[in-house]
Amino acid sequence: MVPVARPLPPGARPRPDEQWRLCLSVLRRRDPALPAGAQGAGGASWCDAGNPFRPVGLNAAMPGLAQLPMYDWPEVRAGTDALWAAIAANLAALGIDAPDRLDRTTPAGDAWISPDLLVGQTCGRPYVNGLAGRVALLGRPTYDAAGAGPGRYCSILVARSTDGRARLDDFRAAAAGCNGETSQSGWAALIDSLPDGETLDGFFGAVRFTGTHRGSIRAVAGGTADIAAIDCVAWALALRHEPAAGDLKEIDRSPDYPSLPFIPGIRRRS
Repeated sequence: MVPVARPLPPGARPRPDEQWRLCLSVLRRRDPALPAGAQGAGGASWCDAGNPFRPVGLNAAMPGLAQLPMYDWPEVRAGTDALWAAIAANLAALGIDAPDRLDRTTPAGDAWISPDLLVGQTCGRPYVNGLAGRVALLGRPTYDAAGAGPGRYCSILVARSTDGRARLDDFRAAAAGCNGETSQSGWAALIDSLPDGETLDGFFGAVRFTGTHRGSIRAVAGGTADIAAIDCVAWALALRHEPAAGDLKEIDRSPDYPSLPFIPGIRRRS
C-alpha cells in the first residue's frame, strides 16, 4: 500500500491506481476462494506464503469495522478512501460484506482487538508485543518509498540541514525526538541504530516525546530536538506535505523491518 499523493485537478476523483500502488504478501493457507495469483486491490497480486490461518474470519453478512490509520494523513485521505473502496470491492467479489467507509473515530488500539474488525493495520511493535497472539496476519504491504522494499521498510534518521553533524555518533549527548515508546519506527529503530550496547538514555542527552512522526519532524526543525527516526513512508509523505521536512536532512537509515501488518479481527471462519 503506497501513498503516491500526486496533486489531483480540482473536482477530479482519485483512482486507486493513481493514489496508491498495492502489493500485499498475503500470508495464509491456500483458500479456493482466493487462490495464489488472484488480483487484489488496484490490480496487485496476492501471493500465498503458507500462513496457517484463514485470516478473514467474519460473518459475510456483517460489514464490520475497517481502518487504515497508519499513514492516513489529511492530505492523502482521498487516496486512503480510494484504496479502501478497491479493497471493499474485492471483498464483495468474494462474498464478504464490507463497510462503505473507513472508521476514523475508534482509537486504533481498541480497533485492533475488536471482534468487529474486518481489516486494520497496526505498527509492528504492538503486533509483536501482544497482538500476534490475539489476531491473525493478513499480510505485509510493499510501499513505493525510498527505504522500503518488498514487505519491508526502514526509518530515516533526520537532523536539521543547518546542523554540521553528519553521522549518528556525532549526536551523542544531543536531544532525540521520538513519537512514542510503542513505535517500531520511531523508538525501536532509533535504538537499533545506536552502537552495540548503547541505550537511548545513555547515548542521548535527552529524549523528547512528540506523539507522531510529523511531530518529531517539526520538533527537529524547530530545535526542540536534534535528531529523530522517521518511518520511511511517513518521511516520503512529509517531503510532499510537511513544510518542516524541507529544513531537514537525512543522516542515516535504520535496519529494515517487516512493513506494518494488515490484520483482521479475532474471529475465525468456522
